Amino acid sequence: MKKGLIFFVIVIIAGTIIYFNPFQKTSTDDIRLILPETSLFTLQFENTKKVSELITSQPWFEAVEQIPLISDLNKSIQSLDSLNEVGQLKSRLSQLPAWISMHTTSSVELTPLFIMKSEGFDWQLSSIQELGEKLFREPLTLSNQEFDGKEIAVLKSSELSFAVLIEGPYLVISENTILIEDVIRAMQGEESRLLKEGDVLKKSDILLIINSARLDELASVFVEGNDFSFSRTRMSGNVIVDLDIKDNELTFRGSEYNQSGLASNPSDVFGKNLIPLTSSSFSWRPNQVKLSELVNYFQNGFCTITIGRAQAQEQVYLMPVNDTTEVSNALRNMAQGLLAPSDSTVYKEKYISSEIGYINDEKFLRDMVEGLNNDAKAPFYTLFQNFLILSSNLDALKTVLDDFENESTWGRSIERRRILDDMIQETDLTYVQDFEYATDQIRRSLKPKWKQFFAENPEVLDVLNLFKVQLNLTGKSMLVAGNLSFRENFKSPIATDVKALEQQNILANVFTDKEIITKPYIVRNHNNSSLEIIFQDDANNLYLTNKQGEILWKKRIEGGINGKVHQVDYYKNRKLQYLFFTDTLIHLVDRNGDNVDGFPQKAIVSRPFVGSSVIDYANNKDYRFLAVDRRGDISLFDKQGELLEGWNPNTIGSPLLETPFHIRIRGRDCFVAVETSGRIHLINRKATPYDGFPIKVNGRFSGDIVIERGANFNQTFISLMTEEGEFIKSNFSGEIIQQKQFVRPSVNTVFTLVDDALETDFRVVRNDGRVLTFFDSELNETFSVDYPNSRNISVDFYNFRNGKEVFAIRDNDARIMRMVNRNGEFLTPIIPSNGEISMLFYQNRLEYEVFVNFANQMNIYAVKPL
Repeated sequence: MKKGLIFFVIVIIAGTIIYFNPFQKTSTDDIRLILPETSLFTLQFENTKKVSELITSQPWFEAVEQIPLISDLNKSIQSLDSLNEVGQLKSRLSQLPAWISMHTTSSVELTPLFIMKSEGFDWQLSSIQELGEKLFREPLTLSNQEFDGKEIAVLKSSELSFAVLIEGPYLVISENTILIEDVIRAMQGEESRLLKEGDVLKKSDILLIINSARLDELASVFVEGNDFSFSRTRMSGNVIVDLDIKDNELTFRGSEYNQSGLASNPSDVFGKNLIPLTSSSFSWRPNQVKLSELVNYFQNGFCTITIGRAQAQEQVYLMPVNDTTEVSNALRNMAQGLLAPSDSTVYKEKYISSEIGYINDEKFLRDMVEGLNNDAKAPFYTLFQNFLILSSNLDALKTVLDDFENESTWGRSIERRRILDDMIQETDLTYVQDFEYATDQIRRSLKPKWKQFFAENPEVLDVLNLFKVQLNLTGKSMLVAGNLSFRENFKSPIATDVKALEQQNILANVFTDKEIITKPYIVRNHNNSSLEIIFQDDANNLYLTNKQGEILWKKRIEGGINGKVHQVDYYKNRKLQYLFFTDTLIHLVDRNGDNVDGFPQKAIVSRPFVGSSVIDYANNKDYRFLAVDRRGDISLFDKQGELLEGWNPNTIGSPLLETPFHIRIRGRDCFVAVETSGRIHLINRKATPYDGFPIKVNGRFSGDIVIERGANFNQTFISLMTEEGEFIKSNFSGEIIQQKQFVRPSVNTVFTLVDDALETDFRVVRNDGRVLTFFDSELNETFSVDYPNSRNISVDFYNFRNGKEVFAIRDNDARIMRMVNRNGEFLTPIIPSNGEISMLFYQNRLEYEVFVNFANQMNIYAVKPL
């Protein structure tokens, strides 16, 4: 849509009222005969000015004003009011009934069709031309063309061209003549009309008419492929709803004429305790099981949960079960009958308190349940809490089990549970989308034109909070109700000068006896779920503090902490303890600062530990404790601190890039260990290497190890970077599948791979000592910053979704850090720092909380994103 067209159109319309004539009623005095079937959706305004005043008064208007249709419409209404005030118009045109119908005119364009209904006067084409020439101070050429016996006027200036149709009380205008022709077709035949028999229009401040048959067409304008398919809904006709605008939400209520004749079969809103807080969307619909051997064992209801992963969204499905034993036996028999030729036994994996199975048939779920799309694939399954849980992604299925165990679900959150409980509990469709976790995937799915638009106007998406809709069949109608809520904080204040950046807000600080020697570890209080901070000073004092800067306790321990502080549930009772290693001791301290019985435990090792990790194979809290020494030798202990066979130690013989860690792929346990000297190890649970490992690479590795999880060993990848600038990617089968040498401007230039702290993405950083250059996970350059440094640089990367990507750049020799966003804009001045930081992000107030240790103090900074 050409910029300014709406302004032009509506101001031109205003001029016709100066020359009004009495209006004679015609056979087309009915909007039903005007609106064409090609409309994707139509907005009806009973009083356009009233609606405009209401929208512009909302706190979220500043965000949506970036949308050209809204901004131009608002400017046009203001211009009309100005003309009224100076007496140039004899009627309040902005208060007339109006319709805006949106249509696709290309693969990436929406074009509006404007309709306005006069009250007691005739529209005058000559007046439109005359006033337009006065307003734009240039001639407007007028030409006419005929379509099916109706005359279409075309007015052109040097910049704009638009078509006009006058039909009785209606004035129809569009920049695209084809849309005017669609109106004429609608006037001549019911099959070409948007409104069908049974559709009921009423007077309303704002009425929205959605052509549900064209929802996929609407989506295709914005997104690539079929990432957002609406064909799975049960709508088939026009959805007509009233819109009600409030301070923080837009509510809608209405109905659809049920042309399909579907009968109501409502599903409960069930499984609330199994919906992770990090779900981007979830929905409930009726369920019809097709398989005769299973049909009697399921209740009605099918829940789809969408969980955001690193670069994609994964679906998890829930089905309520009557008889878990019978369903389990039937699925196990199916799995046995569908064994792959390479498998000797049915796959099963114990995880938490469940057994996960696998059915080697991607059509299994579609064959079992009526009405699913081709993208519904779910070979992994488990029975849990009287539900069958299925997914094509094993990690997504485990996320549901993990978050239930950690009470991090919608049903366990007081605020989120209230949202669900306030909804109708039996519906033919309930759909909820949480934009906090959906926005990134929406951006990734957009076509280039719209990616650019939303990159330039991020507030348009950032202002969105939660979308809910529920459908209920009743007789010949489908009732529709829901709302779209908005965020109160969606735009950060922009720091305009260095002084503004320097005014960092310190929320709290803590002073210690000696210099702090560890990272500030953020831990959770298991009593009230509040966040606290634990760290150690150079006198070996261990501190636990709250976020207000109060020291909760201080405890002197034997030796300095080597590696991380881990939180574990040692007794499996939801009470958390702190696990860490000193030179040769395993420590376990409870939340009151007391040693757990039997700890510290002396480890029989030849060299001091330098790093540690915690392994929980089945997430059932039967922990294994891993530690590594400076020679790269790996020791693995059971929960009681006893060394395990083959791990006492497992000798690598060379320093490691980072502490080895555990990952499970299709039930196979793997330990990843990477030598800085260029060897990649993949070790099994029995401490022996997997086939194809170790892999030897020329060069010294630098930075982090990045893992991309896949369905099997061939599809799970290890990514690494050499100091000299070679990017290496191998799979878990021991094959190098990608190598790329970056341009190295000088022999002093070094490269580092930086993993996201939240494990969703990674970046490559090139450092020449004066400039840092950042590359994305596709290895494309994104930005660079001037940052003179000692070359002993570390970068912490946090991807908090919704475009909130932030980097903490630390010069370890100079002991300073600065924060920079994904556009290369500095968010802070130089901040003194001992080492690695911790960070949180609060979407509700658009603020980072940054935890920084320096000398003998721990500071908590509030930092605003730009």
